[in-house]
Amino acid sequence: MIDDTIDSMRNKEQDRPITPEILEIVQSLDKPKTSGQEKGKGQLETLTSNIKDKRERRQIASRKCRANKKMKFDDMKRRIHFLEQEKNMMLQDKQRLLQEIQDLKNQVTQDRLTLLNVPKIL
Repeated sequence: MIDDTIDSMRNKEQDRPITPEILEIVQSLDKPKTSGQEKGKGQLETLTSNIKDKRERRQIASRKCRANKKMKFDDMKRRIHFLEQEKNMMLQDKQRLLQEIQDLKNQVTQDRLTLLNVPKIL
């Protein structure tokens, strides 16, 4: 008798139409549940990815900074080299001009002596 009652209840349940609420409950039971560990794992992966991104950005910024410093240093070396060349050329010009002045002084002295040795024609 009890078995018959149970069987009749089962038949009634099977004949009953599936409502959207029942379907939703069944589907939610079928979905794999994500545990707290899996959620934490996803967050950990996100954090790890963010840390890697920050590290890469820092490395790129560091490389840019080093490249910029090297470029400025190379520019300064070129500028110093250019200025040293210019300084050397100016020193050579100065030596040449001093030599010309000395030659002219010698010439003037020579001309004076020549004029002094010339008999007066008046």
